[in-house]
Order: sequence, then C-alpha cells, then structure tokens
Amino acid sequence: LEYDGTQLSLRLIIPAEARQRVDLRLGTGRSATSEPTTLGPATLSGYANFRAAREYLAGTRQGWEPIVLDMDGAVTFLGTTIEGVANYRGPSRTGVDSGWSLGDVRLVHDLPASRLRLSAGDIAYGLDGFQGFRRLGGISIGRDFGLQPYRSSTPSGLTSVTLDRRSRVDVMVNGQRVESLTLAPGQYNVRDFPFASGPNDVSLRITDEVGRLQILNFPFVYDATVLGQGEHDFQYAVGFAATPTARGRKYYKDQPIGSLYHA
Repeated sequence: LEYDGTQLSLRLIIPAEARQRVDLRLGTGRSATSEPTTLGPATLSGYANFRAAREYLAGTRQGWEPIVLDMDGAVTFLGTTIEGVANYRGPSRTGVDSGWSLGDVRLVHDLPASRLRLSAGDIAYGLDGFQGFRRLGGISIGRDFGLQPYRSSTPSGLTSVTLDRRSRVDVMVNGQRVESLTLAPGQYNVRDFPFASGPNDVSLRITDEVGRLQILNFPFVYDATVLGQGEHDFQYAVGFAATPTARGRKYYKDQPIGSLYHA
C-alpha cells in the first residue's frame, strides 16, 4: 500500500510473484483446463450401408457371376452401440456355396469423460510394438483418444513467464510468429505450442509498455508417438480364438487368448 498525501490517494500494488499463475493455450485464449461445448449423442441413432455388385465374364466362362451384397450398420441407444456386418452371395453356376453370412458383430459403449471404450463380441482391439492381431470373440477395454478430440495427449511444451508490466508476448516457433498475446502483469504458463515433428527452436519475445525487449529461448524435440506427462495409453482384451466360416464365425473355447499393453 502506498499513500500519496499530495494527491490524497491510496495505491494498492500487487507484485507479479503474488498473482495467481494463469495457464494459457496458444491460439485459443482459454485456460488449459477449459473445454469447448460439445453435443452428446442422440438417444437413438443409427446408419446402414448397402453395396451390391454383379460381374459379367466374357470368353470361355462367358456369363453372369452371382450377385454379391454387402451390408454394414450400427444402432445406438442410450450410449450403447451394436454394430455388425452381413454378406449375401447368390447362387452360382459352379455350385459354390451361396446364401447369407454374418461378419463381425459387437457391442460398444464409450465413456467420453474418461476416454474409455468398452467392447464385447467380435472385438477390434488395439496393438502396440511387436504385438500381433488374433481374431477373437470376447471383451476389451482401452483408451480412445478420439473421444476427446480437443485434448492433446502428446507433449506440447510448457514454459513459465513472469511479467512485471503490461507486455506484448510474441511466440516464435522455428523463426515464425505463431501467436501474439497482450498480457497484464502476472505469472503465466504458456503451453500447447504448434510444433513440427523433430527439433524445434522456440522463443518468446516480450516487449513491455516502454519498449524494453526480453527474449526467452528454449529448444524442444517433438514426437507425435510420445505421450505427454500424466497420459496413459492402454488396451486389455480377453476371449477365445475365432475363425470366419461360410455362415459366420466359429469360436474355440479351448483356445483362450489375452492381449494387453499399457504405456
């Protein structure tokens, strides 16, 4: 507190170090914890795709081949989805087996707040490293980063800056200005830099009200396959081996299979 008797005024001065630290996302102007408003899924929704083909052969095998139909679709009710694939092959001249066959069918339930996907049935599970895929019928749970597309799971860089005066901060990445911020005195965490893959040269050019210039430099190596601090990627799947048949799937209860990874 400063009292000026000649002006009969009382000034309250808050040091920059005493101000609350603010997180800033580059290019958004929001705090790092804010999320955009999104629309959830409808109570009931679905889709279906139909494809049909028939070939005509010339030459010694002249004639029409059997008609082939493919169908895939999904129906979502109260956040749970059932999706499947079916195929039809018409009678052929060579006596090849015809009729309907059922492809993969599974139940899927997403938990967007936790970025989790739960599946049961003919599951499609994720792999990592040297893992190999085995077709199976069972259950799985795993991380799905696409459930929060606005959230970055890769290292996006973080630097802190303290401003004693109102200043303009120009953010430079690899010699290009990517953002210009006008900030009040205080403490700031600047994050979510638009990096290119590989090494990056980053600098903050801070110009205060009287034109004093300060430059902060720091290098950063970016790799899209690396997880950010506190992020986890995982997939757990268990079930029984399965193979396609002419009419659907055959499951082998004497061949249990488990697949998992956690990063």
